[in-house]
Amino acid sequence: MVSANAASKAKVPDEISVKDRHVVGSALAGAANVVVTFNVRDFPQDVLAPLGLLVQTPDEFLMDLLSNNQNRVVEVVKEQAAQLRKPALSLEALAAHVPKFVEQVRPLLTAEDALGSPPATPTP
Repeated sequence: MVSANAASKAKVPDEISVKDRHVVGSALAGAANVVVTFNVRDFPQDVLAPLGLLVQTPDEFLMDLLSNNQNRVVEVVKEQAAQLRKPALSLEALAAHVPKFVEQVRPLLTAEDALGSPPATPTP
């Protein structure tokens, strides 16, 4: 975790709002490559690119992960689905936030893998 002191010492461009400076400062202090946010409007790519930071929505970020390592991402989705039982999270609910990712990952899952599916019942 990046300390508040380290984040405050990072050189954040003046174009970044005071309320968002801690995000960019933490990304810089932590040597991140990507800022993942739904709020891309407050993190202009033309301002952050010269600092080596890419700005992506969660959907874009997950799509990149999926294209770079499909097997591992599908494995993690399955693991998360197994853990999210109470309350369960459906692919439809997830699609409200990351629709392109869900569209791409859905065909890679079986009915038993899908988020929100009941756990498999062992046969006697």
